[in-house]
Amino acid sequence: MKRFGIILGFALLFVGCQRDFTTDNTVGGGNTLTVSISNSRTSLGGKVGDKYSVYWSEGDKIVVNGVLSNEAQIDADEPATATFKFDSNIAYPYNITYPYCEVTSAEQPIVEFATEQSYTEGSFASGCAPMCGYATDGNNIAIKHLASVMRIPVKSAVEGVVLNKIVVSSPNKIAGEFAVDCQNATITATENTTNSITYSTNTTLSTTEERVFYIVIPAVDVATCTVELIDSEGGKMSAKWSAGELTAGIIKEFKCINYGVGTTLSLQPLEVEEGVFIKDDEVYGYLKDNTGKPIAGVAVSDGFSVTTTDDNGFYKISNITVDTYYIYITIPAEYAVPINNYGQPCFYKKYDKKNSRYDFTLTPLPGGKEEKFALFAIGDPQCSNATKVQRFKNEAVPGIKKHADDVTNSGIPCYGITLGDLISSSSNTSSTAGNDDYLRDDMRDGFAASLVGLPVFHVMGNHDVTYFDANAPLEVDPRSSTLHLRAQRTYEEMFGPVNFSFDRGDAHIVAMRNIIYDSNTRTQEYHKGFSDEQYKWLQQDLALVPKDKLLIFCVHIPIFNKSISSYDNLAGVMELLDSYDDVHIFSGHTHIIQNFNHDDENTGYTNLYEHNVGALCGSWWLANICGDGAPNGYQVYIADGNKMVDWYNMGYHSGMNSRENQMRLYRGNAITGGGEIPEGYTGAGLGYFTFNYADDVLLANVYNADKVWKIEVYENGEYSGEMTKIKNNYSSIYVRSNGDGTRENPRTFPEDCSNPNNDMYVAGLFYGILDAAYDTHWKGCDHMYRYTLKDKTANIKVVVTDRFGNVYSEDKITEGTDYSLTKKP
Repeated sequence: MKRFGIILGFALLFVGCQRDFTTDNTVGGGNTLTVSISNSRTSLGGKVGDKYSVYWSEGDKIVVNGVLSNEAQIDADEPATATFKFDSNIAYPYNITYPYCEVTSAEQPIVEFATEQSYTEGSFASGCAPMCGYATDGNNIAIKHLASVMRIPVKSAVEGVVLNKIVVSSPNKIAGEFAVDCQNATITATENTTNSITYSTNTTLSTTEERVFYIVIPAVDVATCTVELIDSEGGKMSAKWSAGELTAGIIKEFKCINYGVGTTLSLQPLEVEEGVFIKDDEVYGYLKDNTGKPIAGVAVSDGFSVTTTDDNGFYKISNITVDTYYIYITIPAEYAVPINNYGQPCFYKKYDKKNSRYDFTLTPLPGGKEEKFALFAIGDPQCSNATKVQRFKNEAVPGIKKHADDVTNSGIPCYGITLGDLISSSSNTSSTAGNDDYLRDDMRDGFAASLVGLPVFHVMGNHDVTYFDANAPLEVDPRSSTLHLRAQRTYEEMFGPVNFSFDRGDAHIVAMRNIIYDSNTRTQEYHKGFSDEQYKWLQQDLALVPKDKLLIFCVHIPIFNKSISSYDNLAGVMELLDSYDDVHIFSGHTHIIQNFNHDDENTGYTNLYEHNVGALCGSWWLANICGDGAPNGYQVYIADGNKMVDWYNMGYHSGMNSRENQMRLYRGNAITGGGEIPEGYTGAGLGYFTFNYADDVLLANVYNADKVWKIEVYENGEYSGEMTKIKNNYSSIYVRSNGDGTRENPRTFPEDCSNPNNDMYVAGLFYGILDAAYDTHWKGCDHMYRYTLKDKTANIKVVVTDRFGNVYSEDKITEGTDYSLTKKP
């Protein structure tokens, strides 16, 4: 048999095989022998059930008792079955060989191992893997391999090298004619054998991707063989391998050779498990540390199912489909996060149906599992053009790095995760597009670990979608059977899987896409949720995680946000999460900070605390603050053991880039804004705004506060009382505007604005000065507090104590028109 036309994937090994022959005891002229292939192959293929799928090829012939068959007649519906006609009678016992060798005979079956072989992508050369069989009747005939295969991956240290050939040499005979004992499946060298095999490649090597070569070699003692690599310019390198006796039907796999002229090295074989069978729809591989030690009990996924590595570091995933995009692992807490060439965490490998094997290597952390670590939660960079990318790189990236370096130098290792919307690929209407796909390269490069000072994982947001609109509708393709999968492919290609997990310390961190697109022409038509496949994946992932682990669940759209009514599989996901002792949900999307304790809010879930993180871009890079007044920035969470022991908000602009900056104070009668109103202006923005409180009212925007925080006021150094949270206080904040564009002083805000508890300082900036559109950049503020002073002329200080006992204080009352820190530079 020759190599079949389509290779479905690399397989782990060759095995002893079973072929069923259905025939009379004697085959004469005009009679046929029907041969069904099972559990064997002469080319790399997959396994279905307990049998390998091997297809006969046009022109294949077998030999029985020295008699050559006619060419195979292949069943088109069952290509693993073929019929062979013989022109002469054949009597039992049958001595069967493949492929044909012209010197074979009934008395002495002979097979030939090719001395000249050639490169065949994904396989070995046609007709190069001899087999034999023996039978005393026509019911079942066992066919066994006589060859092993050397799998040699090669890269080059420099670009453009053309590998001309590989020569394998041994002190013993490894090519030519071998006599076969078909009954025992053994071979003996004849006088027509040689000590070397020449494998022609004529292949350009890559500096980044392996070129894989398969060289067939007899399953005999090859002693210490030499493998010589020769390039098209005559340059050479050699490698030696103390092989000993090879195993028939087994692919002997080696670590990648980095080709360099004049060098000599030892071939390093990869250990494989004999007896492991791989189907066409399966993948497998090994997870080991950088010393070759197996790593057991680690989750491995194809994005739909999850399995674990065994004691040998081996795993196998079944039922791989066209939708599989990556094969990836959950990085264990005891191992460093590997970083790829782009500076990203690299825990995944691109799935290729031609390849069944995906190995992973991890490096142990020098001190073992980290008991304490910091996680930087970064919401919505959302860069929609090159100018905003430059602000991201010039302002946000250095700010993150400085703080990450400070935390790392304090002895706490740092990691990061973005919470979606790295870019803004969207179409606002069916005809107006905002395709920013090209910016993904810039954002990936900007988040390189070397630039931001920590490895950063990523969550997919609704704006990270593969661009589509009415003129370029989203359509399924051969790698994506649903629109939802197609929508995430461009993001995946840049940033990796959309549903994944990793471990740090005693925490298990999960990231998932929670956007379901409802249109293939409008990116804005979506709802929150998890597909059935995602929910099943999460079930499998969490089934491997002990209930006392700290669980951190990262999504883009907040779970508590009720602005979108439907939420697929929400109940199931929430029940899974709430079964853990301590759960923190991280989200972005809103560009403001909101803290939501499900136990406090009586949602029925007792162990869930949600953190809606403010945006790195603030209000879409319009200024240096978010729509709730918090600085453009991120949040830092400190885990110690299986508990969250600290968290705080961080800005990255001067004056707001300190942990001590956790609030801003105003007078209740402060006038904000101040933009010049041009003649003829008829809008409702520009000009002056007010909080509309009396002058004895003190207001505090405490960016990251929740119900547990204590917010105290001191007047002239003496404790005065606690501030109370402003909630649903529409009438005291908003009064009606004239609406005719005439100038007022102070200018007030329309009472029909839907957001309560707003920070009017923010309104003054975005509308009074920058003339932004309503309800776009100014959002509700969930952390505004008020207090009526006993003495409005006193020296004021506000002291804030968070849930962990951290104390922050502020005595500066910001004037309503002081935007020296918050206005874009």
